[in-house]
Amino acid sequence: MMKASYFSSDLEFCVSLTNSSQSSKVSLRFLTLFAVTGQFFIAQADRPYTLWMGLFFYGLALWELKSFFSSAKLPLRPISTQTESFFLVLILGLACFFRLYRIDVLPAGMHTDQGLTGLCALRIEHEGWRPFYEIFNYQIPEVLLFYQLAVWFHWVGDSLFNFHFFFTLQALFAFVFFYATIRQLSGSKTALLSLFILAVTRWSWIETRTGYPSSEVIFYLFGAMCFWVYGLQKEKIWAFILSAFFMGAGLYTYQAFKLVPFLFLIYAAAEYSRNRKGNPIRFSTIVCYFLIVFVLALPLLHYFWQEKTLGNRERDVFIGNTLLEQKSLRPLWDVWVGNALMFNRTGDEIARHNISGHRMLDDVTGILFILGLGLAFCRRKHRDSFYALAGFFVLALAGLLSNQPNNSNRLVVLTAFTAYFAGSFLELIWSYLEKFFPSGKKISAIIVAAVLTAITAQNTYSYFVEQANNEDCRLSLGLEQATIGQTIGDLQKASPGRFHFFITPFYFDNHVVRFLGYQGMAESSPLDLTALAQGDFPTDKDAVFFMEQNKTAGFEFLKTLFPEGHEILLKNSEGHVLLYRYDVPADYLRQFKKWNRGLTGTYWNATDAMDNPVLSRQDPVLNFTSKHDFPFQNYPPFFIRWKGRMLIEAGGTYRIRLLTTDKALIKVDGREVFNTEKPEEESVSMKKGFHSIQVEYKKTEGDLISVHLVWMIPGQNQWEVVPPTAFGPIRGR
Repeated sequence: MMKASYFSSDLEFCVSLTNSSQSSKVSLRFLTLFAVTGQFFIAQADRPYTLWMGLFFYGLALWELKSFFSSAKLPLRPISTQTESFFLVLILGLACFFRLYRIDVLPAGMHTDQGLTGLCALRIEHEGWRPFYEIFNYQIPEVLLFYQLAVWFHWVGDSLFNFHFFFTLQALFAFVFFYATIRQLSGSKTALLSLFILAVTRWSWIETRTGYPSSEVIFYLFGAMCFWVYGLQKEKIWAFILSAFFMGAGLYTYQAFKLVPFLFLIYAAAEYSRNRKGNPIRFSTIVCYFLIVFVLALPLLHYFWQEKTLGNRERDVFIGNTLLEQKSLRPLWDVWVGNALMFNRTGDEIARHNISGHRMLDDVTGILFILGLGLAFCRRKHRDSFYALAGFFVLALAGLLSNQPNNSNRLVVLTAFTAYFAGSFLELIWSYLEKFFPSGKKISAIIVAAVLTAITAQNTYSYFVEQANNEDCRLSLGLEQATIGQTIGDLQKASPGRFHFFITPFYFDNHVVRFLGYQGMAESSPLDLTALAQGDFPTDKDAVFFMEQNKTAGFEFLKTLFPEGHEILLKNSEGHVLLYRYDVPADYLRQFKKWNRGLTGTYWNATDAMDNPVLSRQDPVLNFTSKHDFPFQNYPPFFIRWKGRMLIEAGGTYRIRLLTTDKALIKVDGREVFNTEKPEEESVSMKKGFHSIQVEYKKTEGDLISVHLVWMIPGQNQWEVVPPTAFGPIRGR
């Protein structure tokens, strides 16, 4: 064991007392009142004035904490090994339950980053791909995770459930390391309480259930910490070696882990400098430890040296660039305030991470977290508090130095330290109640059970009711792309070789689609309405078509071509179509007759009509929702001119326009009826029969493109996309 030193004994918990137990009771009452009042006000993020009131009462609570806390010691009442083991297994089971319950519907979709993770793993497993350096140019450069998932898929299969189950198992192993670390530092009671709070924290569920690589940081960090602390206490070299291996491996995971070596340098310096007389850790041990980490990190360091950067993602989100651009420290202030208020007030505004305006922590944990943070500061000379404070603030730099004020995904590792702060303060109250109240053991157990129940209940309601029914949250992870991918995967597994899948260009290269529909992508092609109109498609297999939202005219054209097909619509809660699916049997595909109506589009990679266009093609309908609908390889600039005829079935006054944010004009019978550079809109009177139409569109910069030819026909008061049946036959056909 370690000799007496600057750090106090690891298995003792200091309980604050004043001159008498009576004054301590009064102090505890005021402490509780102030903290609850502070949380009441600070949680009301929609009312600006409540921030200052909440901070004021929390300040009073922390001031009262000083009087509640003193140097008197209460030895912890040990719990039996059987009891500890029972609760440990129970908590891990609870953690598993909350991370897998209704995982088939929550989250409703999958983010493209997670799709890339799964896709890379499948490529490693099935294609013999052996990536390394090229991965560091990806948005999520977690090379170790890709190989781990590939092995996992090889053993258990590559279903969406197995993808989520992998992250759940990793979280459970991380919890074991977390528990072992806290148990060594603070004792079994604090470890159990902290583990329970972490297990039922919604913030932790979100990251694990969605399969965010950031959740890996907890696994590798506490794997390293667990063996580091064991090596300190038992003076075992093998423990330091294992700790170094966890740290070295962690550097090949989520980018925030790059802060961990700096954290351990702080730990090593503190242990060595403050305990030199006791000689608890040799300088040579520290040198060997970081030498192992250095050797493991050499490939990564070599890449950084070659690229002259610490990572593309770090360079993109580093706040220093913003400070230089704006020549102001205001962005830094905004980021720091946003991160500080994320826990108990504003939360994360990104819908896939959180409910907009909802604090990340439940109210009970939020109170315990603030008080536990204050308690740790009072006990900062104790190893457990020092380690937690250093870990919390060093790893918070991942958020404090970024250009986003509150990104809960980047800071998910802080949930572990938050749980420790909350658990340690709850342990203090537990010990206090057992000491100073009659029948204290029963009262304290009931109170602690009630607190833990309240934490569980609020997190459960927030996630499985509020967040599950929030439309922005439900659709934020890409329900459409997940539906396409799963449909392709399921149909291919059920009937291999029976279907050919036509995927709208917007989703054809999507990582989620390619991951979930991996087995069927060989039988897939981009959906090209122009080619489809000319019969350019296979007819020996049943066709399954997918179109994104706002492709109403395109979908109607599809039904016009194949009226015998079957439509399946994915809608949101308001009935708006998110995804069109249309199934056509092969027999009807073989009966298809070419469609010869539409507009002739001429495309130039320039700002005006030039002598050499990129191509000229027949477009049956102008219903383009993204850049992927256009036949360009380079973006932008480009210029497009469509010419043709419209068939007017009922004479009258029409209004015609092109929905776009770029420059465009429309001429009908040679008369200009729409121009984006002229604010006034003109109507046009047309008789029954054919009328010439010319549409010009110019894109000068950017890649956000949306082009819809719409009209308002006589007797109607709403715009609709001009249907393909409104165009006349292509001349010369």
